[in-house]
Amino acid sequence: MILDNMLKEILRAEREAKAFADEAERYKIQITQEIEAEKNRIKEEKAAQAKSEAERLRLEHKQSVADSMKADAAESEAEISRLRSLAKDMSAQWEDEIFRRTVSV
Repeated sequence: MILDNMLKEILRAEREAKAFADEAERYKIQITQEIEAEKNRIKEEKAAQAKSEAERLRLEHKQSVADSMKADAAESEAEISRLRSLAKDMSAQWEDEIFRRTVSV
């Protein structure tokens, strides 16, 4: 009888230990899945942030280039205008100089 009780107690302890081990294994699998899902979520979030930042920088650079080209075009136009004005102002003097050099030869 004592031996039967001891055997029953050992079998009960074994069942409890197996149930505990099974529960621990399920918990381990669940935690592993949750960690993997969180890792993927963070990876996707960081990729989206990087894509957004890259797009922002691209647009910023595009605007910077457009502004620079606009400034360069305005500078070129100002220089062309200055040279046209100089040519207009100096044309009479240049004509006189060309005439003088031609006649004095």
